[in-house]
Amino acid sequence: MEKNWTWTPSAPSPTPWPSNAFPLGATIVATIGALGVAILPGAAYTGYAVAAKIIPPHATLEQIPVRVLLISQLISYGPLIAYLLVVVPRLACRSLAELGLRRPTARDIGTGILGTFVMWSVVAVASSCITAITHEHANETAVQLLRSVRTQADAVSFVAIAVLFAPMVEEFAFRVFLLNAISRHTSLTTGVIACSILFGVVHGTSVSVAIPLTLGGIVLALIYVRTGCYWSNVLTHALFNAVSVVAVLVFHVTS
Repeated sequence: MEKNWTWTPSAPSPTPWPSNAFPLGATIVATIGALGVAILPGAAYTGYAVAAKIIPPHATLEQIPVRVLLISQLISYGPLIAYLLVVVPRLACRSLAELGLRRPTARDIGTGILGTFVMWSVVAVASSCITAITHEHANETAVQLLRSVRTQADAVSFVAIAVLFAPMVEEFAFRVFLLNAISRHTSLTTGVIACSILFGVVHGTSVSVAIPLTLGGIVLALIYVRTGCYWSNVLTHALFNAVSVVAVLVFHVTS
């Protein structure tokens, strides 16, 4: 039987892009708007927590209760994904289905599962190499937060955010929006690299975190290019996060 599995890239949406897709000015404004929508709800809740004396003024990250951080994250995701679902199709002049929010095929699901192993391997090897060179090991902020979880309710909330909400929101923001928008005005290679660097920096400012996760972001971008299916990325991202959660909560991995 002839095998029909190839890794020839397929565009995440029909090409060429129409001339009015992702107009530069509107895309920049939309990006700034997305940042505002992502930051303001959490900042407003944090301000409320300070006013209600739930956290002290000028508290460091370590002084803020885990539950406050989890609620702040959660109330930021809802408005952000709603904003992106409305704005991005209009900027792209494509439907959500054309942008990858369609029913995944068996191959899409298989690619998402395979991508988990690839992403985990790439991130693990890169982290090990950087640690060997610098003799320093830094953890993603989310992993540090997970280690601070003490109650079952907070653990359940963290798992829901890490394995469900974060992959869905971040894959839409970084791959469906930024990858397509940047590629529209530059090249696919530039789009893959740029959105992956942003993905790495957002998850950790230290080199030992940002570089491995940038490489992980490249894996996610290539999955989107390969399948053109948003859900393949969500699956890879969710399983990747799930492995980290299990490692910390179940096996008490510390590095």
